[in-house]
Amino acid sequence: MIKKISIQNFKSIENSKFVFNNDSKQIICLIGKNGSGKSNIFKAISYFFKYINKTYSEEKIIDNSNPYIQKCIISITFDIDLLSKKADKNEVLRKKFEDIKRYKFKYTNFTLAFDSEIELKLIQYRDGTIKWNINDKSICNTIKNVFPIYYIDTRHLDIYTWDKLWKIISDLSSAIPQITQEESEILLDETFKKIYGEKYIHSKEKVEGDFKKYGITLDKYNFDSKYKMTFSMRFGGEHFLIDGHSLDYYSDGTSSFNYLKLLISLIPKISELSCKYPIVLIDEPEIGLHNALITEFVDCLCDSINKNALSIISTHSSKLIADLSHRSFNNYSLYKVYKKGFSSVVNKMNTKWIDDSKHKVTIRETECYFSDNIVYVEGETEVQLFSHPKILELFDKLRKVHFYSFDSNDSRLRSVHSGIINLGIPYKIIVDMDKIIDYYNNMFCIKKELLVNPLSNYDEKKFEQYRFYSHKQSDIDLISIRNDIFKLKKKQFSLKNNKNYIEDNDYNHLIDLIIKFSNYYNVIVNWSTIEGALITYENIDEFIKFTKTRPIKFEKQHSIICNETDVKEKTVLMLGVYNGKSETFKKIKLNKKDISIEANKTSGWVREWISYFFENKIDVLSTPNEKRVEFKKFFPQLFSTLQIIESMV
Repeated sequence: MIKKISIQNFKSIENSKFVFNNDSKQIICLIGKNGSGKSNIFKAISYFFKYINKTYSEEKIIDNSNPYIQKCIISITFDIDLLSKKADKNEVLRKKFEDIKRYKFKYTNFTLAFDSEIELKLIQYRDGTIKWNINDKSICNTIKNVFPIYYIDTRHLDIYTWDKLWKIISDLSSAIPQITQEESEILLDETFKKIYGEKYIHSKEKVEGDFKKYGITLDKYNFDSKYKMTFSMRFGGEHFLIDGHSLDYYSDGTSSFNYLKLLISLIPKISELSCKYPIVLIDEPEIGLHNALITEFVDCLCDSINKNALSIISTHSSKLIADLSHRSFNNYSLYKVYKKGFSSVVNKMNTKWIDDSKHKVTIRETECYFSDNIVYVEGETEVQLFSHPKILELFDKLRKVHFYSFDSNDSRLRSVHSGIINLGIPYKIIVDMDKIIDYYNNMFCIKKELLVNPLSNYDEKKFEQYRFYSHKQSDIDLISIRNDIFKLKKKQFSLKNNKNYIEDNDYNHLIDLIIKFSNYYNVIVNWSTIEGALITYENIDEFIKFTKTRPIKFEKQHSIICNETDVKEKTVLMLGVYNGKSETFKKIKLNKKDISIEANKTSGWVREWISYFFENKIDVLSTPNEKRVEFKKFFPQLFSTLQIIESMV
């Protein structure tokens, strides 16, 4: 088995490790966008086996952009215990494994506990010189022989001949003949004469004559080559048919799928009969496959791959990963590959949530795994807002951010949370204030929303050790802020007489502290709700103009609100009409009755309001700076949120 793979300074791969010591996963998935560096990992592994025992290479594998990097190192640790046990009755192979153990005992400091493991390391310098940590060519060749590698690049797949299948079959299953070469030739002649008659003998004699005349011979001891021909001859020749049709009868995608399905089914089955542990590298198997075939491919992969083989798959298909997570077994690992500057970074993801989560992972979730920056939002209103083309035009960095709605579902959020599953990418969570605090008996209390509420999931002793040394906002004393929050929440806050808002400077200070504290933990908290960031004291008059362009269900109520002289109350009332909440998160009332709602969250009013505002206030301006200044004046809190999101990119 493979225990560890380490790659340093190979093309874009600066320093990546794959450690399999603590698990027995036979399916490894490298996920990431195009150009993230997934294929370079495959190339590094293939390069390692290609140059075993060689001392020089003209291939340029070290990134030229950094002249200070002088060498590339690729190291693979192998565990030969299982193979050596399988080779117990194979005298030749058993002797080779014993030679490896003797070498380790003589030249390494390994203890008996690691007696079955051996590390093979390639070091290549800029001038092309290659050095190996083990100089014994016999040992290196044994490793190469018992750990065959098959690199399947679906973009350059030979889908019309499938010649490589015969090579793989013979490579994994070839055996040393049990009779002499002379006996073999006599037996073959007798057999072929029975099949083809005297014509075969006459043709054979003529071929032998010309071979002898021109000094041509064949390597009679190339057992793999003969074994390959034996299998192809036994099954009728070299040309494959599917349901009676030649391979070019089918589309490229169908032929590719049939080839991959047969390949991943055969390799582990044949290797079970041999003393070999194949490594199968499949680069983007989803190319050319529609969703149903991707599901079938995953089923075949999971049913076929076992302890006799290791399959490493590079993919940017969220469908493939979603299907993999639906399988009842947990025999795979996910590694996120992404670009950081000019280098590729690899993170092993935490997939424990698959077993723990009550939420079935769908493509919506797995799409997040391929993001470079992600923002988790509560629901539909935020999705409408942050996907609006006018917002994206003014804040163009948002195009590089993936927005995921977790619908206030903790289980769903856990399955995509960058910090929990170790995506290793920047992230923010946007929540309404009612996810942080609750209002009861004129007082605010901290809600037990552990995943999105930093105040309820805070370890003061742990933070004390590094509160002034953190890489983020190191000048902020979070302990003091938190203490101030807990002092202020003990105070009673009442609504202003006959109004729906609180008028108290301490309340304003409390909310400001909560927002500041939460932001440190990547949580952006709306002052009240996301609707409250859209309908503000600053833009209420413009918003009322907008409402008059839409059908009004409750005209009397609308007229009363429009004539309200208290700007704050008018804003809160209009917020209630559009399904927002008061500062105490309670139903907004008009004349002591619950306010009637004009539009729900999915009615499209958010997109219409943003379009109206841009058309009348933003698009008439000339420069991007003028437009941003104007937007900030009417949407101060939303502007701040958008700036924080942009700072991630």
